[in-house]
Amino acid sequence: MSIKYRCKNLSELIDFVLFVAICAPNDFPKAYKLDLEEAFAKINESLDTSSAEIGDMHKMQRMRQLSADAHEAYRRGDDVKGAHLLQDMAQALKKKAA
Repeated sequence: MSIKYRCKNLSELIDFVLFVAICAPNDFPKAYKLDLEEAFAKINESLDTSSAEIGDMHKMQRMRQLSADAHEAYRRGDDVKGAHLLQDMAQALKKKAA
């Protein structure tokens, strides 16, 4: 069975970002059929879905930059930096959700 993950709101996006931080780059559960590229594609797609909840264009740009920087860190093999950047992203999104 394959699980299709879709974030329907900001809260689910925060959960998914933290899930990716825990699992990236190569420890995604097999049922999710995710790899690093697909996980970051879903984060970016979910940012679009949650843009109304995020609201502020500057914050949206910051979230996109954190996502891009984390993705690049993982690609370079710096898993710790990638996870920290995703945690920063989740924290910033939580401030908006609160």
